[in-house]
Amino acid sequence: MFEQSKLFMALSDDHVYSEVYPSESLHDFVSLYFETKNLSDEPQQVTICPDGYFKLIVQVLRGKITTFFLTGLWTNEVDIVIPPKVISYGIKFKVIAPELIFQKSNAINDTTMKKQCCYLPHSNTIT
Repeated sequence: MFEQSKLFMALSDDHVYSEVYPSESLHDFVSLYFETKNLSDEPQQVTICPDGYFKLIVQVLRGKITTFFLTGLWTNEVDIVIPPKVISYGIKFKVIAPELIFQKSNAINDTTMKKQCCYLPHSNTIT
């Protein structure tokens, strides 16, 4: 039987990352759920490496959703900026899951991801 477990990492004093693994009933579709927090008063640059998963990411600032997006399979690293005090929640879907769940092709590549990525630059954060 698949057991739910949790991973917690403090990447720095101002950046915290945690993962929770899905229940057995979702294991075929979901690799893991994650949360990352930028606790600092400054934006943080982060490099995301290709990992073979699709992700649904929601960013929250002071209890309100500021942005959300679905990413695709990448072949290159992507640099992003996480605004201050933002908490990001994500679901890492297994490759077949987006097509089954969203009933839409998951053919998103590096070029379309860069056009569709909705991370808010620090100067455009919702206050």
